Amino acid sequence: MKAPALFILASLAASTVVPATRGAIDSGRRSVRALRAAVESPHATMHELGLVHRAAAPRPEKHEQRESFVSRIASSGIAGTRADSVITKPSILAPPTTAGFRGSIDNGVFPSDAAGAASASHLLSVTNASVVVQDRAGTRLADVSLGSFWHDPAYPDGSLYDPRAWHDAVADRWIICTLYDVNVKKSTLLIAVSDGSDPSLGWHRYRFLIDPNDALDADFTRMAMTRDSIVVTANMFNGDLFAGSQVFMIRRSDAYAAAATLPVAQIQPPPAIFDLVPAEGRDDALPYFVVGRGAVDLAIYSLNEGVFTNVGNPQAPALNLSNSSAVQELAPQFGTPLRISCEPIYVTNAVLRSGTLWVATHPYVISPLRSSVMWWRIATGTPLRVDTGLVDDPTGDTMYSFPSIAVNKLGAALLSYSVFSSSIYPSAGYSYIDPLLNLSAPAILKSGEKPSPDSRWADFSTTVVDANDIDFWTTQTYESTVSTHWATWWGKIEVPATAPRRRAVHP
Repeated sequence: MKAPALFILASLAASTVVPATRGAIDSGRRSVRALRAAVESPHATMHELGLVHRAAAPRPEKHEQRESFVSRIASSGIAGTRADSVITKPSILAPPTTAGFRGSIDNGVFPSDAAGAASASHLLSVTNASVVVQDRAGTRLADVSLGSFWHDPAYPDGSLYDPRAWHDAVADRWIICTLYDVNVKKSTLLIAVSDGSDPSLGWHRYRFLIDPNDALDADFTRMAMTRDSIVVTANMFNGDLFAGSQVFMIRRSDAYAAAATLPVAQIQPPPAIFDLVPAEGRDDALPYFVVGRGAVDLAIYSLNEGVFTNVGNPQAPALNLSNSSAVQELAPQFGTPLRISCEPIYVTNAVLRSGTLWVATHPYVISPLRSSVMWWRIATGTPLRVDTGLVDDPTGDTMYSFPSIAVNKLGAALLSYSVFSSSIYPSAGYSYIDPLLNLSAPAILKSGEKPSPDSRWADFSTTVVDANDIDFWTTQTYESTVSTHWATWWGKIEVPATAPRRRAVHP
């Protein structure tokens, strides 16, 4: 059974509306919707933006480490459908890396937050430090600080964090989003759209004030694209108190119109729905939203005209997963006793292809306590049918974290992640999952070159499908001798153009 339509934006595409609560069958599905305009900053080219280097302002808030949010995750839990199988032992070799080169360096900023996108001609790398455009051989075409990219003389330079990037292959346009605030006030979603297919040239940049009352501060973006819309989610805080998630939707046609204002549909889910992750839906109608609830389950919602409907709560197999998401300096590294914090970020990203939902998660496993990476493949019929797999070292010496997943047209997936061990410097790695759900042994994308001087590492990585919809690109954080804290690395992984016939999730 094909997944239902997941939201309709047409009802939000009128002129600005007053936020209103929509009735629903039960209060758990009720949400608040509004349509407001993002205002354009002066149009600029990458060359113009890079003429003056502007360093990022330090952020006083504890980024991604707010105790109220951590306890909310740890204390929650919903009975759901147990996943039917788990693959823990690699059975195939990982495909090789056929290209690799450095993307960004820290420039005194950390963590990295490695975002990126790829087209048939360019790579766009966006981190908390900079925006870098390269060709597919790694030649740098543009390199500006994140502060310079977003500078608008009408506003004070503030804190910039959690950047994301996307390439729309249909329109051959690029999108960047970033969060901005000034001393944890004036929380703003920044949205940039390229003039055309070359991201090293001009950009239209927009500023969307998230809370006109200036009470809420946004944290930790995720971004995905559907056939019709650009979708961004963020977690909201009122001081140290978690205040739910919000969803921001932009019509693709509006984004490419180059208008002075950009309509943004803003949806606030019910309080019970939090830490939303939008699923990419390039060949499905619209996205699912996936919610992490502790260490052992997902909550999957469809969104239709502002109403959230729970369509299932798949649970992981009994893998001795920890139910604690407390921030811990857990991961070892070579050359120093300092351990790396693996963060309490459970669900990292999701992809919906041909009615199948793929999700990358980041659980803790106990005995011994360690950080691992789990992938889920969920057939979105009724009932949900679930397969999972785990990248894990039972000894706890090697740990994996900050995963991202992409899925190609053959039904194969690439799962990329950070790798930590007492025998190596902090590195970047990946695993391949073929269409028959055979998992490869972990492979190193880029070896670290020195110990990390700080326990704070990253919040996410990015993996995307290449322009041929077969091969993969991924951008990951690693320790580099050319930087103080970190650098990012682009790697291309080529997979066989002919692959085994894709089997059903279950016979």
